[in-house]
Amino acid sequence: MWAFNKFKDYLIISRQEYILPVGIPIGGITVLLAISSFAEALAKIYFIAAAGSVLLLSNFLGSKVNCLSDYESDKNYKRDGILYKSNFSKAIDSIGRNNVKKIIILEIIITFIIVLMLTVVLSKIILIELWLVGLVLAIAYSTKPLKFKGRGVLNIITLTLILFILPVTFIYYTIRESMEFSHFIVLAGFGVQVCALILENELEDYPEDKNLNVRNPCVLLGIGKTSYVSLVLIILSSIFLLIYIFTSLEFSSIYLPLFFLAYSYVSYKFYEMFKLSMKYQSTESEEVIIKIKKLGSTLPRWLFWIGFPLFIALTVNLYIRV
Repeated sequence: MWAFNKFKDYLIISRQEYILPVGIPIGGITVLLAISSFAEALAKIYFIAAAGSVLLLSNFLGSKVNCLSDYESDKNYKRDGILYKSNFSKAIDSIGRNNVKKIIILEIIITFIIVLMLTVVLSKIILIELWLVGLVLAIAYSTKPLKFKGRGVLNIITLTLILFILPVTFIYYTIRESMEFSHFIVLAGFGVQVCALILENELEDYPEDKNLNVRNPCVLLGIGKTSYVSLVLIILSSIFLLIYIFTSLEFSSIYLPLFFLAYSYVSYKFYEMFKLSMKYQSTESEEVIIKIKKLGSTLPRWLFWIGFPLFIALTVNLYIRV
């Protein structure tokens, strides 16, 4: 039971709620774009699995670094019905701050060994370069003296790099030598959707970040403008992907309704958040911010529904092509 509880605490500070949403949209979609057939996927399964392990461990260690950095603010993150962020500080207390640091170091070592093996076996120096850049940015985002988390536009740039651009590029170049332009277009559209989600994710922390003078985009722009920007980004990028997929993928009419339903659902959630954000901006109501936090806690599902239709479409398209 002791070991189980510690492992549960480990998963909490690793942000396990993002494992499936990140794994399928970011990892799975990138693999499906990069491979030319299922036979190629089987032939390169060990490389793909290794790249997936790097993605998973990198997300885990980055989450722990951020949890350590936000320990004090998370500890006081208690509002009616919203206790999940205080669970981060409780999990750290349970494991021990020094032990969490040791776990981070161990994860860095394990990930480095995997990346080094891929770099040597595949003769692709770009892989270790991408990982090192991602590691430095992940640490610089959460820790002093740089702490990009509170440096305005550097916040969103850094998060987009470490959560999307770098991992997608790493997985793609593990499989392929260069990126096709059509694949770049799909990933760019999907990347804008991820960027919108990153902005949306900051809304629930607005009061705490404002009180702590964390100068992220949400605090600098205000909760209303930030929500509006993220709403516009999600709608425009979804329309772009719908048009591109309809005109580019074979038998797109089969799964186009799935895209429309998923994108409509996520866009509606963004619109709900926008209405709440505008209301909070004018009233600063405790009741409204609780609703924002409750809605924000479901954000991992939004990421899943954004990526799931594309994952299905690319799988079907690959099967048909074979």
